[in-house]
Amino acid sequence: MALTLAAVGMGISAILIAVWHWPMSDGPGAVAQPDATIRRAQAHVQLAKALGHTGRIPEALTHLRQAVRITPDEEEGHYHIGVFLMDATPVEAEQAFLQTLRINSENFKARNNLGLVLMRTGRLAEAEAQFTLALELNPQDTLIRDNLNLVRRHRQAQ
Repeated sequence: MALTLAAVGMGISAILIAVWHWPMSDGPGAVAQPDATIRRAQAHVQLAKALGHTGRIPEALTHLRQAVRITPDEEEGHYHIGVFLMDATPVEAEQAFLQTLRINSENFKARNNLGLVLMRTGRLAEAEAQFTLALELNPQDTLIRDNLNLVRRHRQAQ
């Protein structure tokens, strides 16, 4: 995140250079440098996050979709597609979060955001289930707890 925000200050195009040269290992026993394909996908994701922070969502989505084409089994691209589509196209956002969870079922942020999408589309029981699972994965998260309480109040009011 710090890299993304710093790169925005440097100019959006600089992030591709910054990520391309970003060290992926640091000392003995660290993870080896990813190959060029993975690094290219990571550059697309980082650029997309920077573009999204500046309100350039269509451009961000273009880069995220490119990252997903390059590395379809990496969760981050799918997750951020969901984040950027939550308000505009909840059906697509739902699919992106579900794909994220197929890759990593323990991604509590994706579960929480999926719960929000489900709640906004009136699927309160499904939303409650997602918030419950997210809270089990991250019990100290007050945002998830608040979302769970909110959906429960909505369900009781029905």
